[in-house]
Amino acid sequence: MKRYLTLVVLGLTGVIALWLAVLPEGPPGSLERVLHVLGVLVLMALVNLGMGYLFGLLALRRHWSPFQARLVGLPLFLCGAAGLVRDLSFRPDPWFFGLMAFSTLAGQMCRRIAYPELGWLESDPPEPSEHHR
Repeated sequence: MKRYLTLVVLGLTGVIALWLAVLPEGPPGSLERVLHVLGVLVLMALVNLGMGYLFGLLALRRHWSPFQARLVGLPLFLCGAAGLVRDLSFRPDPWFFGLMAFSTLAGQMCRRIAYPELGWLESDPPEPSEHHR
């Protein structure tokens, strides 16, 4: 029941965020603009969580280490940073900022799916050295 409730809450959050994200932006400082940016950020957080979940399933099959699983967010961070740098000459884009800002969430989710015994903030266990294999 708890998993079902979590999926319903995430689904409703995604629908509301998508609705807010596609609203017209409005002038800077207006309520419409604030709601649009908030919707985009929530939607990008959910996208990063979804990417982390999918890569977590891949990490289970490929037997990635916890450190490798946490690196899933790095390409999302670089993609968001490249988009932000490109758009900086025009105006900052909340889509790229959201992708970049929540990239750590994707890596943490991937690690959580692949290694459920590790806590969210727990350090990675030491990896065995090549000499001891």
